Amino acid sequence: MSEFEIFLLVTASFASCILSVLAGFGGSILLVSIATIIFPANIAIPIIGAIVVGTELSRFLHFFVDINWNVARPFALGSVIGALVGAQTFALMSESMLILLLAIAILLILWLPAPKTKVNFPYLYLWIGIVHTWVSTVTGVGGILQGTMLRSDYTKRVVVGTLAGSLLTMTVMKIVGYLWIGFDFKPYLLGITLSIVTGFVGTWVGKRYIHIVSDQQFRFYLKWALTLVAIRLLWVALAKS
Repeated sequence: MSEFEIFLLVTASFASCILSVLAGFGGSILLVSIATIIFPANIAIPIIGAIVVGTELSRFLHFFVDINWNVARPFALGSVIGALVGAQTFALMSESMLILLLAIAILLILWLPAPKTKVNFPYLYLWIGIVHTWVSTVTGVGGILQGTMLRSDYTKRVVVGTLAGSLLTMTVMKIVGYLWIGFDFKPYLLGITLSIVTGFVGTWVGKRYIHIVSDQQFRFYLKWALTLVAIRLLWVALAKS
Protein backbone atom coordinates (compact mmCIF):
# COMPACT_ATOMS: atom_id res chain seq x y z
CA MET A 1 0.00 0.00 0.00
CA SER A 2 1.21 3.50 -0.80
CA GLU A 3 1.20 6.23 1.83
CA PHE A 4 -1.64 7.98 -0.01
CA GLU A 5 -3.77 4.80 -0.04
CA ILE A 6 -3.16 4.34 3.68
CA PHE A 7 -4.13 7.97 4.31
CA LEU A 8 -7.40 7.60 2.38
CA LEU A 9 -8.29 4.32 4.10
CA VAL A 10 -7.54 5.67 7.57
CA THR A 11 -9.53 8.85 6.89
CA ALA A 12 -12.47 6.79 5.61
CA SER A 13 -12.39 4.61 8.74
CA PHE A 14 -12.38 7.69 10.97
CA ALA A 15 -15.31 9.30 9.11
CA SER A 16 -17.34 6.08 8.92
CA CYS A 17 -17.12 5.51 12.68
CA ILE A 18 -18.31 9.07 13.34
CA LEU A 19 -21.25 8.48 10.99
CA SER A 20 -22.10 5.20 12.69
CA VAL A 21 -22.41 6.96 16.04
CA LEU A 22 -24.25 10.06 14.78
CA ALA A 23 -26.73 8.28 12.49
CA GLY A 24 -26.80 4.78 13.93
CA PHE A 25 -26.14 3.25 10.52
CA GLY A 26 -24.26 3.79 7.26
CA GLY A 27 -20.68 3.70 8.50
CA SER A 28 -19.74 0.35 7.02
CA ILE A 29 -21.54 1.19 3.79
CA LEU A 30 -19.52 4.39 3.44
CA LEU A 31 -16.28 2.60 4.32
CA VAL A 32 -16.75 -0.17 1.76
CA SER A 33 -17.81 2.33 -0.90
CA ILE A 34 -14.73 4.52 -0.40
CA ALA A 35 -12.48 1.47 -0.27
CA THR A 36 -13.70 0.42 -3.74
CA ILE A 37 -12.37 3.76 -5.02
CA ILE A 38 -8.94 3.05 -3.55
CA PHE A 39 -8.73 -0.66 -4.40
CA PRO A 40 -10.37 -3.16 -6.75
CA ALA A 41 -13.50 -4.66 -5.18
CA ASN A 42 -11.90 -8.08 -4.70
CA ILE A 43 -9.30 -6.41 -2.45
CA ALA A 44 -11.45 -3.71 -0.82
CA ILE A 45 -14.14 -6.06 0.54
CA PRO A 46 -11.78 -8.39 2.49
CA ILE A 47 -9.79 -5.42 3.83
CA ILE A 48 -12.92 -3.75 5.21
CA GLY A 49 -13.92 -7.04 6.81
CA ALA A 50 -10.68 -6.97 8.78
CA ILE A 51 -11.03 -3.30 9.76
CA VAL A 52 -14.56 -3.79 11.10
CA VAL A 53 -13.26 -6.35 13.62
CA GLY A 54 -11.85 -3.50 15.73
CA THR A 55 -15.15 -1.63 15.87
CA GLU A 56 -17.17 -4.72 16.74
CA LEU A 57 -14.65 -5.80 19.38
CA SER A 58 -14.93 -2.43 21.13
CA ARG A 59 -18.74 -2.66 21.27
CA PHE A 60 -18.56 -6.32 22.30
CA LEU A 61 -16.38 -5.49 25.31
CA HIS A 62 -18.52 -2.52 26.35
CA PHE A 63 -21.87 -4.32 26.05
CA PHE A 64 -20.91 -7.93 26.83
CA VAL A 65 -23.34 -8.24 29.75
CA ASP A 66 -26.23 -7.11 27.54
CA ILE A 67 -25.80 -9.75 24.81
CA ASN A 68 -28.81 -11.98 24.20
CA TRP A 69 -27.09 -15.31 23.58
CA ASN A 70 -30.33 -16.90 22.34
CA VAL A 71 -29.82 -14.69 19.29
CA ALA A 72 -26.02 -14.52 19.15
CA ARG A 73 -25.30 -18.26 19.43
CA PRO A 74 -27.44 -19.50 16.51
CA PHE A 75 -26.37 -16.49 14.43
CA ALA A 76 -22.72 -17.37 15.10
CA LEU A 77 -23.31 -20.95 13.98
CA GLY A 78 -25.00 -19.72 10.83
CA SER A 79 -22.14 -17.32 10.17
CA VAL A 80 -19.71 -20.24 9.92
CA ILE A 81 -21.72 -21.70 7.04
CA GLY A 82 -22.44 -18.33 5.45
CA ALA A 83 -18.79 -17.22 5.53
CA LEU A 84 -17.39 -20.40 3.97
CA VAL A 85 -20.02 -20.53 1.23
CA GLY A 86 -19.79 -16.76 0.76
CA ALA A 87 -16.00 -16.89 0.39
CA GLN A 88 -16.31 -19.48 -2.36
CA THR A 89 -18.93 -17.32 -4.09
CA PHE A 90 -16.70 -14.25 -3.68
CA ALA A 91 -13.77 -16.07 -5.31
CA LEU A 92 -15.87 -16.88 -8.38
CA MET A 93 -17.12 -13.32 -8.92
CA SER A 94 -15.60 -10.84 -11.36
CA GLU A 95 -14.82 -7.34 -10.13
CA SER A 96 -17.73 -5.82 -12.07
CA MET A 97 -20.15 -8.37 -10.58
CA LEU A 98 -18.89 -7.68 -7.04
CA ILE A 99 -19.38 -3.93 -7.53
CA LEU A 100 -22.84 -4.51 -9.00
CA LEU A 101 -23.91 -6.73 -6.07
CA LEU A 102 -22.49 -4.19 -3.60
CA ALA A 103 -24.52 -1.37 -5.19
CA ILE A 104 -27.70 -3.47 -5.15
CA ALA A 105 -27.13 -4.49 -1.53
CA ILE A 106 -26.67 -0.84 -0.47
CA LEU A 107 -29.87 0.25 -2.22
CA LEU A 108 -31.86 -2.60 -0.66
CA ILE A 109 -30.57 -1.82 2.83
CA LEU A 110 -31.41 1.88 2.42
CA TRP A 111 -34.78 1.67 0.68
CA LEU A 112 -36.37 -1.78 1.12
CA PRO A 113 -39.43 -1.32 3.38
CA ALA A 114 -39.42 -3.27 6.64
CA PRO A 115 -42.02 -6.06 6.79
CA LYS A 116 -45.06 -5.10 8.85
CA THR A 117 -45.43 -8.56 10.37
CA LYS A 118 -42.80 -10.42 12.36
CA VAL A 119 -41.20 -13.44 10.71
CA ASN A 120 -41.45 -16.46 12.99
CA PHE A 121 -40.18 -19.88 12.02
CA PRO A 122 -37.84 -22.48 13.57
CA TYR A 123 -34.15 -21.60 13.87
CA LEU A 124 -34.79 -18.06 12.65
CA TYR A 125 -31.45 -16.60 13.77
CA LEU A 126 -29.51 -19.57 12.42
CA TRP A 127 -30.92 -18.85 8.96
CA ILE A 128 -30.38 -15.12 9.37
CA GLY A 129 -26.76 -15.88 10.29
CA ILE A 130 -26.29 -17.93 7.13
CA VAL A 131 -27.91 -15.43 4.74
CA HIS A 132 -26.60 -12.24 6.38
CA THR A 133 -23.02 -13.56 6.48
CA TRP A 134 -23.18 -14.82 2.90
CA VAL A 135 -24.35 -11.41 1.67
CA SER A 136 -21.76 -9.60 3.80
CA THR A 137 -18.91 -11.88 2.69
CA VAL A 138 -19.73 -11.36 -0.99
CA THR A 139 -20.57 -7.63 -0.94
CA GLY A 140 -19.02 -6.28 2.26
CA VAL A 141 -22.37 -5.13 3.72
CA GLY A 142 -25.22 -7.02 5.38
CA GLY A 143 -28.10 -5.30 7.17
CA ILE A 144 -30.43 -8.27 7.70
CA LEU A 145 -29.72 -8.88 11.39
CA GLN A 146 -29.72 -5.14 12.16
CA GLY A 147 -33.16 -4.75 10.62
CA THR A 148 -34.52 -7.75 12.53
CA MET A 149 -33.13 -6.59 15.87
CA LEU A 150 -34.34 -3.01 15.46
CA ARG A 151 -37.89 -4.31 14.91
CA SER A 152 -37.71 -6.48 18.04
CA ASP A 153 -38.88 -5.65 21.57
CA TYR A 154 -35.35 -5.70 23.03
CA THR A 155 -33.95 -2.68 24.83
CA LYS A 156 -31.39 -0.48 23.08
CA ARG A 157 -28.51 -1.88 25.15
CA VAL A 158 -29.52 -5.46 24.34
CA VAL A 159 -29.77 -4.60 20.64
CA VAL A 160 -26.33 -2.93 20.61
CA GLY A 161 -24.72 -5.73 22.62
CA THR A 162 -26.31 -8.56 20.67
CA LEU A 163 -25.40 -6.98 17.35
CA ALA A 164 -21.81 -6.52 18.54
CA GLY A 165 -21.50 -10.13 19.71
CA SER A 166 -23.10 -11.54 16.58
CA LEU A 167 -21.28 -9.35 14.07
CA LEU A 168 -17.91 -9.81 15.78
CA THR A 169 -18.24 -13.56 15.25
CA MET A 170 -19.34 -12.95 11.67
CA THR A 171 -16.39 -10.70 10.81
CA VAL A 172 -13.92 -13.21 12.26
CA MET A 173 -15.50 -15.99 10.20
CA LYS A 174 -15.37 -13.78 7.10
CA ILE A 175 -11.64 -13.30 7.58
CA VAL A 176 -11.24 -17.08 7.96
CA GLY A 177 -13.20 -17.50 4.74
CA TYR A 178 -11.06 -15.02 2.82
CA LEU A 179 -7.89 -16.70 4.11
CA TRP A 180 -9.34 -20.06 3.08
CA ILE A 181 -9.67 -18.96 -0.56
CA GLY A 182 -6.12 -17.59 -0.51
CA PHE A 183 -6.50 -13.85 0.13
CA ASP A 184 -3.25 -12.36 1.47
CA PHE A 185 -3.77 -9.66 4.12
CA LYS A 186 -0.04 -9.04 4.70
CA PRO A 187 0.46 -6.19 2.19
CA TYR A 188 -2.40 -4.28 3.85
CA LEU A 189 -1.70 -4.91 7.55
CA LEU A 190 -0.37 -1.39 8.24
CA GLY A 191 -3.41 0.26 6.68
CA ILE A 192 -5.77 -2.13 8.48
CA THR A 193 -4.11 -1.56 11.87
CA LEU A 194 -4.09 2.24 11.56
CA SER A 195 -7.71 2.19 10.37
CA ILE A 196 -8.76 0.19 13.43
CA VAL A 197 -7.02 2.71 15.70
CA THR A 198 -8.57 5.73 14.00
CA GLY A 199 -11.92 3.93 14.08
CA PHE A 200 -11.75 3.93 17.88
CA VAL A 201 -10.94 7.65 17.77
CA GLY A 202 -13.82 8.30 15.36
CA THR A 203 -16.24 6.51 17.70
CA TRP A 204 -15.03 8.68 20.60
CA VAL A 205 -15.45 11.88 18.55
CA GLY A 206 -18.92 10.85 17.42
CA LYS A 207 -20.04 10.26 21.01
CA ARG A 208 -18.84 13.73 22.01
CA TYR A 209 -20.90 15.47 19.32
CA ILE A 210 -23.92 13.20 19.08
CA HIS A 211 -26.08 15.62 21.10
CA ILE A 212 -25.62 18.57 18.71
CA VAL A 213 -26.77 16.74 15.56
CA SER A 214 -30.43 16.42 14.58
CA ASP A 215 -30.89 12.66 14.24
CA GLN A 216 -33.75 12.73 11.73
CA GLN A 217 -32.25 15.39 9.46
CA PHE A 218 -28.78 13.82 9.55
CA ARG A 219 -30.16 10.38 8.62
CA PHE A 220 -32.11 11.93 5.74
CA TYR A 221 -29.04 13.52 4.16
CA LEU A 222 -26.85 10.49 4.87
CA LYS A 223 -29.37 8.17 3.24
CA TRP A 224 -29.39 10.21 0.05
CA ALA A 225 -25.61 10.60 0.06
CA LEU A 226 -25.20 6.82 0.30
CA THR A 227 -27.78 6.40 -2.45
CA LEU A 228 -25.64 8.55 -4.73
CA VAL A 229 -22.65 6.38 -3.78
CA ALA A 230 -24.62 3.28 -4.79
CA ILE A 231 -25.61 4.87 -8.11
CA ARG A 232 -21.94 5.62 -8.77
CA LEU A 233 -21.08 1.99 -8.07
CA LEU A 234 -23.78 0.86 -10.52
CA TRP A 235 -22.26 3.12 -13.16
CA VAL A 236 -18.78 1.74 -12.49
CA ALA A 237 -20.04 -1.86 -12.65
CA LEU A 238 -21.78 -1.28 -15.98
CA ALA A 239 -18.70 0.49 -17.38
CA LYS A 240 -16.50 -2.49 -16.44
CA SER A 241 -18.86 -5.14 -17.79
